[in-house]
Amino acid sequence: MELPRLLSEAFKFFSKNKLLLLFLVMYFAFVTFFLKGFYSIDPDFGWRYRVGELIYKSGIPKNDPFSYTMPSFPFVDHSWLFSLLVFITYSVFKNGFLSIFLAFLTFSSLYISLLRLDREDFEHSDMDSSYERWLYPTSLAVLSYLLLFFSVRAQIVSWFIFAVLNLALFRKDNYSRYRFFLPIIFFIWANFHGGYSIGLLVLFYFIFFRLIISRKGSWKDILIASLCLLATLITPYNIAGWREVASSVFDSRLRWSIAEWLPSFTYFDISMVFYVAISTGMVFLKGRYLPKIQRILFWILFVFGVSSRRNMPYFMIYSLPLTVLSIQHLFNEIKAEKLAKDRFKLMFNIVRIFSVFLLILQMYRVFGGGIIWFNNENRRSGFYPEKAVKYLKTTATSGEIFSDYGWGGFLIWKYPEKKVFIDGRMPSWKFVPPKGSNETASAYDDYLKIRSGEIDFNSISDKYEIKYVLWPREIYSLYNAIKNFVKDKLFFGDEENEFSFTKYLIENGWKLVYEDETAVVYKRVEN
Repeated sequence: MELPRLLSEAFKFFSKNKLLLLFLVMYFAFVTFFLKGFYSIDPDFGWRYRVGELIYKSGIPKNDPFSYTMPSFPFVDHSWLFSLLVFITYSVFKNGFLSIFLAFLTFSSLYISLLRLDREDFEHSDMDSSYERWLYPTSLAVLSYLLLFFSVRAQIVSWFIFAVLNLALFRKDNYSRYRFFLPIIFFIWANFHGGYSIGLLVLFYFIFFRLIISRKGSWKDILIASLCLLATLITPYNIAGWREVASSVFDSRLRWSIAEWLPSFTYFDISMVFYVAISTGMVFLKGRYLPKIQRILFWILFVFGVSSRRNMPYFMIYSLPLTVLSIQHLFNEIKAEKLAKDRFKLMFNIVRIFSVFLLILQMYRVFGGGIIWFNNENRRSGFYPEKAVKYLKTTATSGEIFSDYGWGGFLIWKYPEKKVFIDGRMPSWKFVPPKGSNETASAYDDYLKIRSGEIDFNSISDKYEIKYVLWPREIYSLYNAIKNFVKDKLFFGDEENEFSFTKYLIENGWKLVYEDETAVVYKRVEN
C-alpha cells in the first residue's frame, strides 16, 4: 500500500474512532511521563533527599548542613514538605510513587486549566468537549513542552496549584464562592514550593483590577489578599522564606548562568514555538473578545515566560483556555460561510495531527533515554559521575573535593561523608561570614571566578584544603559547540583568552588519577 493511501486510511480510521485515539495518546503520554520521572534524576534530587532525611530524623536544619564554603548560612528549603515526601517515599518506592503522583498533577493541571471554558467554547471542534479538553491541539503541544521539564521536582506541584488558582479566579462565579479558601491554598503552596510568589502576583493583579478598573471589589478582597500573604508566612522559616524567594527572583545572574533560568528563546523547542505562535497569534487577532482582565494578564505572563524557561509552563497553563476561546471566536466569524468553515475544519485537523506528531516525537526521545537507562549497567552513567564517586570513596580519605555545580546535589546524596563546594541551592546565597571563619560571602561567585580563571584555584584549594577535583569529561559535540557559540559569542561577547580549568590544573600541580566516559578526577600533588 502506498504511503499517501496508508496515511489517508489511518486518518479516516482515527476520525471515526476518536475515543480510541484519545485513549492511545493519553495512555502512552502518561506512561512516558512516568518513565521519565522514574529514570531521570533532577540535579536537585540528591540534596532534597538528604534534607528530607534531616527533617525526618532531627527537624528543620537552621544552617547549611552540606557545604564547607558556607556552613553558617541560614539555609531555607521553601519546599521542605516536598523534600520530606521525597525521603519517605524513595526508600520504599524509589522514584515510582512520586513519578506517578507528579504525572497525575501535570495532566490535572491542563484539565483544570481547560475547566475555565464552557461546552460551547469547543463548538469549532468535531469532538465532545469532555474529550476535546484532552486531545485539543494546543493541549498536546503544552503537554509536549512540559515533558521536557518533567522529573521528580517540586515545581510541578506549583503547576497544579497555579491551575487551581486560575480556576478559582477566572471561572465565572468561582471567586465569590471559594475566595475564603484561597488562604488555605497559599498555606499549602508556601510549604511545598516557592512558586507561590507568582500565585500572589496573579492574585494581587486580580484584586487590583477588581478594585480600580472594574470597580467591583470591596474590603473583603483586600482582606483575602492580606490573608493569603500572611498564609505564606506560616512555614518553619516565616519571613526568611520570602528572603530566599526574593534572592532568586531578583538575582540577574541566574538569567544567564543557570540553564532553567535562561530566557526561553535560548532553547529552541518546536512544541514551544508551535504553541506560542498559535496562542499569541490568536489572542492578538481575537483578544478583543476576551475579558480585559484576562487579556492583559495574558501578555504579562507571556513576557514572564519568555524571560525564563522555568516560567514558560505558567504562561502555557494560564493561556491555554484563552487560546481555545480565541479560536472559537475566529470560528464564529466564518462559520456562516460553508467554504470558509470547511477550510477551517481541514486546517484544524491538520494542526491536530501535527500536535499529535509533536507529542509522539517527544515521547520517542524519552523512551530512547529510558531504554539506554535500563540497558546500562551503571544506569546513570553519562549523566552523573557514579563510577567516579565510587573511586573517590575508596581513595579520597582526606581533604575536600571540588566539583561541578550540577553535580553538587548528586554528591550530597551519594557521598554524604563529604561536604561540597557548591550545589543547586546556592547560586543566590550571599551573606557576611562570621568573623574568624573560613567561609566565603558567595560560593557561587567564587565558583564562576574559578571557572573563568579570575581567581587562582590553588589559593582556594589552600583555603579549604581541597585535595581532589571531580570534573566533567570534556567531550566535543556539534550541539555543545553551537550552544557555547551562541552563549559566549552572541550574548556575552568574544573573550580573547578562553580559560581552560582542566588545563590550569595540569599546569599547576594537579595530576589526573581517574577518568571514565563521564568524569575525570584530579589530585593535588604534594610538594
